[in-house]
Amino acid sequence: MEEDNEILRYAQELSREIRPGGSEPDELTWDDGLPLDRVIVRYGEVKLPSGMSGRLMPEDWRPLIASSIIYNQSLYRAQRRGSIVRLVLPLGFGEVPLIFALLQIFRMRSD
Repeated sequence: MEEDNEILRYAQELSREIRPGGSEPDELTWDDGLPLDRVIVRYGEVKLPSGMSGRLMPEDWRPLIASSIIYNQSLYRAQRRGSIVRLVLPLGFGEVPLIFALLQIFRMRSD
């Protein structure tokens, strides 16, 4: 339990350093279904593979947690950028027929 608290403290420190102002993890769980080479840090939780419990010292988890935070941060940015494009692009194409129709209506009224 002491090691879990230390790992969580490392995750919180790394989160502050990598994502200032972002949410910090407040819970650590050991997941049976997680592959041994995977560490997940998101939504306020640190998930570690239960098969690795007790095999690494708490400070050995630091680079793994840092890489997970960086990966999830870049993944989130890419998803956000993609959703903006998916929203704006159809709106832009939808305006073209509307403008054309309005121009036709104004042209008919002026004739």
